Amino acid sequence: MAARLVRDSVAEVLPFSQIGGFFSGLRLLNILGLDRLISALSMLADLTIEFAAKLAYTLVGVLTLAYLIPGAHPVQPVFFVLVSILAVLAAITAFREQLRDRLGNIAARLVRKWVPSRHAGDLQPGFSRFFAWSRALPNFAIHASGWLFGAFEAWVTLRLMGVAVTGTEALSIDSLATALRTFGFLVPAAMGVQEAGYVLVCALFGIGPAEAVAFSLARRARDLTLGLPGLMAWQFLETRAYRRGKRTAETSRMLQRDLGR
Repeated sequence: MAARLVRDSVAEVLPFSQIGGFFSGLRLLNILGLDRLISALSMLADLTIEFAAKLAYTLVGVLTLAYLIPGAHPVQPVFFVLVSILAVLAAITAFREQLRDRLGNIAARLVRKWVPSRHAGDLQPGFSRFFAWSRALPNFAIHASGWLFGAFEAWVTLRLMGVAVTGTEALSIDSLATALRTFGFLVPAAMGVQEAGYVLVCALFGIGPAEAVAFSLARRARDLTLGLPGLMAWQFLETRAYRRGKRTAETSRMLQRDLGR
């Protein structure tokens, strides 16, 4: 949990991209004593499942937008949602082994570049272990719940700003803007990309650019509120690890000196 908090804090607060947050999370896991290979594989698995949950959330937002279009039949979006969910579940079930092997190969190539290891042959089985149903489904459910809570947060924020939106409109706004923000993963903190995404999506519901940018800034205030404590925790753990390493080095030098006598 600490590594995930630090990862998001670095990506959202410091002038680094999402990749910088990824490496900071790996660094913290190593400080806390987790094996480098396990750290990299677990974080790659988490990123993969998080992206799958984001795709599902985006799909729900698109279908919600279709439901809100004037003249749309209310049964059609529900039907499309059910068919889409069933199709995705059927595809995952049918091609689960092939998908797991393909993702495992990609993860193995990435980890070989990041974490030099003599046990490279064990990377794919280790990565596949994270995609067992007992691990993948709870992970997916937690991420999906987080995205859905973001829609509730968007509804509360917009209402407090005096913008009258319904729950379904807030869901569509948040999911589509989140999907657009994904394209800015190489931009530090998605600066400008997030604001442009909110302006484009909010315009579909008659919300002006000024309100959309204000809403985006409110979201960034939330990121700062959560990110600054995460950075402080990272600094504390880095300092503690440095002092521990310094004490260990001093103890080693004292032992060598005594043995020399």
